[in-house]
Parts: sequence; structure tokens; C-alpha cells
Amino acid sequence: MLGDNPYGRTTEGRDCSECHDVRRPRGSKLGACGSVPATMSLTPDPTRIVRVEPSRLEEAMSALLGAGPAAAKRFVDQAHTSRVVLDHLWCLTDSHGRYRAAVLAVPSPGRASMLLATRARDEEDARQFGPLIAAAAVGSAPFADIAQALVEPTRVHDIAAYQYGGLARMADLEYLERSLPRAGILEPSPAPPGWSVECVALPAELARETPDGITPAMRAELIAVLERSYLDTLDCPGLAGMRATSDVLVGHFGTGARTRHWLVARQIDPTAGSALGQSTTPGAARREPRRDGHGADEHVRVHGEDDAAMRASLCVRSSVHGVCLMNVTPDGSDAELVYLGLAPEARGKGIGQALLAHGLHACSRSRCASVSLAVDTRNVFARRLYERNGFRRVSTRVALVRKTHA
Repeated sequence: MLGDNPYGRTTEGRDCSECHDVRRPRGSKLGACGSVPATMSLTPDPTRIVRVEPSRLEEAMSALLGAGPAAAKRFVDQAHTSRVVLDHLWCLTDSHGRYRAAVLAVPSPGRASMLLATRARDEEDARQFGPLIAAAAVGSAPFADIAQALVEPTRVHDIAAYQYGGLARMADLEYLERSLPRAGILEPSPAPPGWSVECVALPAELARETPDGITPAMRAELIAVLERSYLDTLDCPGLAGMRATSDVLVGHFGTGARTRHWLVARQIDPTAGSALGQSTTPGAARREPRRDGHGADEHVRVHGEDDAAMRASLCVRSSVHGVCLMNVTPDGSDAELVYLGLAPEARGKGIGQALLAHGLHACSRSRCASVSLAVDTRNVFARRLYERNGFRRVSTRVALVRKTHA
């Protein structure tokens, strides 16, 4: 579940204060409430932790990348072009003030930050980099509630460094991917009787820079179903409660104007539908032509209803029990499944399959070449679902997380 998720598909996490660096020298500490001293002594070693001066940005990048000045300059230039923020950078200095190692905290939507640290060569590096990582994490508190890192499983010293810095090993993630047909469109499988799969908003509303196009009522429904989907989840269960769910939703939305296919599964109440004088026959739904003429709209409409009547009646006669959130890359080439989750009462009924199939259909219609996702290796049910739908593993990462407030 991680995606704003830092991991692609996100949820939340637990407090990692029990993992705070126990090797920090006696008397040295991080500031409270997210404040960090401008320098921090690491005695007995003649080193300090400092916030990087703008004039020494490329020098700090050389320490971060373990590369020369030319590579550091290219990285900085590319970051500026991609609008990656490089303002939150901390370095470990030697006795002459030279930068030995660095940690960059990159802000992410939904009050999260991603930590990128100099690679640790051995256990000694890991121990020394721990306080530096902790400083960067706590320094993220003004704009983030959690700090995260993703590390290749074979990089054991890097994992240790993040753990010395207070991050807890939250999950081992498998990154999965499947290609979409170049010709033709994947057809969605029907929702089970009594259920419907619908888009949370019109395409233009979801393609905005911010999630403001989602109505307050729908946003409340999304937050409610996200929170219910965390109950007894096998996907990064330790994340639950680390951030406000409203921030998680913002993280799933991401940044920038792009195509988004956000779907919900509703269970229709036939008695309420009858009271409204509308058809509630299971499966009595049709797909209206898109206004641009390119196939079916992803918004499912019930027979005899216009948009306004449908939205009003659905709030009365149905409730949301599942969600599938797909974000297309800004260039439109690929898509990412940032979250797929079900409330406990919707599990084991084929709802996840219906949501995923409708999401793949929407991405196929958008002419995406592939869809990727991340899943907790412990979530055997989700992994089976993805495998049945053509996803294959492409890489693995260890996800580490901590709260930013000391």
C-alpha cells in the first residue's frame, strides 16, 4: 500500500521512537518539535553535522553521490529541471570542515519526506551516518510527519545506517509490472452482483494539479474507506496511524496535472434504490460513450439516470467498500497503481479483481504501455491477485520509516 506513497502504494505507520539512535554521544541531542541544531557534535570523533550552505550545494552532492564535481553538477542541474527540492540537505564534516557524507530529505505530497543518504561502506560508516540521518529526518518535521527510505536488500550497511538513524524496517517490497497491449483495449471483468465500480470524479476533475476537483463528500468517503482498508491489512500494517488519512490521500494524488483513474467499489442497497424508483437489478449498468468519442467513459452510470441524479442517489442507496487508485505518468507513457484496498466486509468476494480489471482497462484506454506497483511480500493474497493479472516482479526494496518529531 505505499505511493505517495513513498513506496508506490501507501498507508501509514507506527511510531519508531524505540529505534532512535542509542549511540548518540551523551549530552548531544536533536531539538524538540522538529527543530535541529545548526551543528551537532559527534565527539569523540572530530566531526560535526551541519546544514548545507547553498554556496556548497555541489560539494554536498559530491559527498552524497560519492562522485566527482562534474557528476554532482549534472545531478543538481537535473534536479532543478525536474523541480526536485534540494533545500533540505545535511552533511557530516571532518575536522577541516570538508563534507564526508550527506543526507538529502526530499519533500513528498501528504507530509512525507524521502531520505537519500551516502552509501555506507561498512558497519563503522553505518554507525557514523546514523545521527546524520536522524538530523535530516527531524529536520523534515516542518513539512513532513514521516521520513522514509527505500534500500536494495543487499545493501546491509545502508539498512543499518537508516536503523541507527531511527528508521524502522517496515516492509520488504516487491515491485511488480505488467505491459499493456499496444493494439486493442483490455476489457474489464464485471463487478459481482449488487456491486458497481465507478470513477470518483470526472476525468477533468482528477487531472488537476491538486485534488480540489474531488467533492468534499467523495473525499470523506475515500478517507473512510482508506481507514477501513487498513483494518487487519497484510500490506505494511505497521504504517497505520502514522499520518492523518487526509494527508495520505494527498500523497496518493501526487503532484502535477496528469491523468488519474481513481475508482471505487460500491455496494448497492436495493431497498433504497426501489424507494427512489430506480433500477437496482444487479449488473444493470451501462457505459456511456465518452464525449471525445474514444470508447467508453470510465464512469459507470445506472440506467435512466443523468450525472446529477446518479451522484445524489448513490450517496443514499450505496456505500463505498473498496478503492483502486491509478496515476498515469506526466508524459502519459505508463501508469502506477498507488493503492488498492478493500474494507474487511468486501474481501473475498471478487471486488479486488473487479477494481483492478477496471483500472487496467482505464490505463489501457489511455494507451499506457505498462502498469507498475509495489506490494508487501507478506501480502500473499494481493500478490496472487497481481500474478493472475499478469504482473511480474522486477525488483525488491526494503522500506524503512520513522516519525520526524523527536
